[in-house]
Amino acid sequence: MVSLLSIFLLTSYYSSILVANYKADVSTTNLKGVASLVASQLLEAVNNAYGLNVGGVVMVKLDIPDDCPLGPYSITISSSSGVTTLTVKPTLQPMVTVNLKLPISPHVFSIVESTVYSGARWNYVRIVRVGFSSFILELVYVGGGV
Repeated sequence: MVSLLSIFLLTSYYSSILVANYKADVSTTNLKGVASLVASQLLEAVNNAYGLNVGGVVMVKLDIPDDCPLGPYSITISSSSGVTTLTVKPTLQPMVTVNLKLPISPHVFSIVESTVYSGARWNYVRIVRVGFSSFILELVYVGGGV
């Protein structure tokens, strides 16, 4: 009887580990897709910003999924050591994080470290042209929610 109980406990323990690993793999794949989607929208906004006059502003609404298999997530843009990075991670279970390097020059674009959250309807990227070849880029949550 004890051996049957120990076999059952070991089986359930390893099954829970397999399920957790599978969920993490699915979440990582999903978050990579979200990061790629947001990156393409950011690069489109950057492309549109080059046509602005000094002092001009372009705001592009981010179209992102409401959640991933681990629930809602956050999207953060930051720049350090000359590299602009987009970070996507779940807010409730931050065991999976996806970092994506963006081909945005920190010499031309001053990146304001900022975060938006999934599930909000009014997440935007805002770019302000402050000089002939200088811009400010940030993620902005304008208001509202689901």
